[in-house]
Amino acid sequence: MLGMKESKVGMEESKVFGDVLENGIYTDPQYKKSGLLTCATDVYSFGVIMLQVLSGIKIPHFDEDARHILLTKAKNVSSGKLPMTEFEDPKLKGKQINVEALKSILQIAVNCVSETREERPTIDKVYEELNNTWRLMTNNGWPINVPPDINSNFNSKLVWCPVLKCADCGLNFTSSPYKPTGECIAIDQEMINEWDSFPTTRCCQNALNFFSHALANQAIQQGNLFLHRDQWGRCTSGSFKHQPSVSISKCGLDHLYQESSRCSTLSLTSVVQNQNFKNVWYNCSRFNSSNFDDACRDCTSAIKSTRDHFLEQLNAKDNGTERAICLVAVVISAATTKLNDPSLIDDFFRCLPGLNTLDKSSEHYIKIRYSLAKALVAIVLATFGMMMVIFLVKYVTRNARAGRKLLRSKPKMFPSCPGLYTFSKAEIENAINYGDEKKFLGRGSAGQVFKGVLPSGQVVAIKQIYRSNTSDSFSRELENLSRVRHPNLVCLFGCCIEDGEQYLVYEYCSAGNLAQHLLRKDMVLSWEQRVKILRDCALALRYLHSYIDGFIVHRDIKLTNILLTEDLDAKLSDFGLAKMLGMEESKVFTDVRGTIGYMDPEYMSNAKLTCASDIYSFGIVALQVLSGQKVIELDLDARDQLTRKAKDVSMGKRGLKDFEDPRLKGEVNSVDFESILQIAVLCVAKSSKGRPTIDVVVEEMEKVLKNTLTYFELRKSSTNCVNGPYDIKC
Repeated sequence: MLGMKESKVGMEESKVFGDVLENGIYTDPQYKKSGLLTCATDVYSFGVIMLQVLSGIKIPHFDEDARHILLTKAKNVSSGKLPMTEFEDPKLKGKQINVEALKSILQIAVNCVSETREERPTIDKVYEELNNTWRLMTNNGWPINVPPDINSNFNSKLVWCPVLKCADCGLNFTSSPYKPTGECIAIDQEMINEWDSFPTTRCCQNALNFFSHALANQAIQQGNLFLHRDQWGRCTSGSFKHQPSVSISKCGLDHLYQESSRCSTLSLTSVVQNQNFKNVWYNCSRFNSSNFDDACRDCTSAIKSTRDHFLEQLNAKDNGTERAICLVAVVISAATTKLNDPSLIDDFFRCLPGLNTLDKSSEHYIKIRYSLAKALVAIVLATFGMMMVIFLVKYVTRNARAGRKLLRSKPKMFPSCPGLYTFSKAEIENAINYGDEKKFLGRGSAGQVFKGVLPSGQVVAIKQIYRSNTSDSFSRELENLSRVRHPNLVCLFGCCIEDGEQYLVYEYCSAGNLAQHLLRKDMVLSWEQRVKILRDCALALRYLHSYIDGFIVHRDIKLTNILLTEDLDAKLSDFGLAKMLGMEESKVFTDVRGTIGYMDPEYMSNAKLTCASDIYSFGIVALQVLSGQKVIELDLDARDQLTRKAKDVSMGKRGLKDFEDPRLKGEVNSVDFESILQIAVLCVAKSSKGRPTIDVVVEEMEKVLKNTLTYFELRKSSTNCVNGPYDIKC
């Protein structure tokens, strides 16, 4: 792992002796004494972390006394010598704490920090105990003994039942109890194909919603979409005690259990991670942002399309049972993404009757089909006429404007943040107004950025998108940053889309951007810091250019988009112009966007976007870091002067000192300075064919950083005299 000390123990070894690598308060005392490394060493460190999380007490990294005090306090509370309130995080004020869960987790943590490794639990045991505690909290229930005849169906000796009756089948019906319907007392029971799959009467319409909601709750906890056969068999008419005319068998739901078909083997992960499911997630989340009928139509269409995809994948297209179970699997998976939004989950289930079709044996079927056909013809004709009108309007307007671009792509509007936390507008405003006044950090073409503080105390950066912004930068950042994670990319925590306002919430980089540091007079970036920043940027680009789903081209690498943490670690930001190229694409023709002073001249001339465009921009950044000269973002002459000067120095026409930032005052490793200059000159070649790949750039930057650190370590040592390429004098 990046930035961490890592040791590998062979498959046949349970322990190994090695050099003790200090990790402060997290170091296992027994490992520290004996040098004997086992998996129990990590368990100890994890226990210390748990105790800090529970108590809210942050211990300085090497404060052994503070650790001892914390551990002693934890053991006294765990043994009952001190009340549990002594270990509660005071910021929670006791209101948000499940006391039973706190006791359970505290006991686990105390066991983890036992003095001897033999007394510590294995990580499997820790995981099992934490998972049981989590299930206890989320199901609002208590452990009870499992009857002997079903012990074999469970991995543990406990089953977790909700406060409301378990219905003997392991499902939690508290969040969505069954709602009886008057359809069941109708004299003429009209036959329908519920969800286009289950031949039944309208009396059973609510039964599928009822079970799908409960199965979605358990899928989040267990990962499987369906119950085992014996569990499902116990979900009998007791679940419908207010309407005994409804049952699993009467409604034709007997086969909705694991292993009953190929589709029943699908897991929650396999469905939601499938590319086709993205359409279901998006189209079934638009009820609040568009006409309900249109949103429901798109949602049901996406569900059927995804069902058909899995049927084809499992070679089960012509099987009616597979067709039904695959559709239920997709519905349950879609429901799991909406359980946290009561309004959205309600709209979703109210939409599902749109999947119903009349049974073909109905006497009215032919008449309805004929009426539907006439309606469809009318819709097609109306749509065709509307398209012709739109085409004529566009044609006339295009000619009148003499070839000027008429249309701008509108940003995609997401009803929520995919894979991220969705903030409310109230949460955003509270975060920004945490102090006496708003703290303004900066502004760009898409919006302005403020400092914010979340209720947890975490500091964040909040970008408010201009209402007048017509670009697609918001949707690009949301799409790109929600799918990528890397230590040298700024992290996107969430977003807010409410009342026409758009916000993005990022991690806060307290040291500002690279432009501010490179040009400030009160502080000068050292040579080591500059090399590390360039190396970090190269690592971020390598991650983007080798992303598993396709190459991501940033398109706006520049000084102000390189943010710095408190420790001056570099993080690439602002993905408003980023573009993903497909796995089979090495280039794509697109509209030219970027910052002129950093923009690839080849891309500017032919609109052909490749990863080499980012390489050029990185080269311009590197030249500025070496020289301390800032390129004016809209000044091509300043950029060209900088690149010409760099090429002259690299060819020996001018000395290295002519390009060195004078504020460094000679505190530079000249060998490595020249190495970076050479690679930067290659990066800014006018033709993309002459530029190195990002792998070559990273390799060179890693080598330079290693040499630079070695060079300055030797300089600091008064006892080391080296005769070599660094010209160090003693």
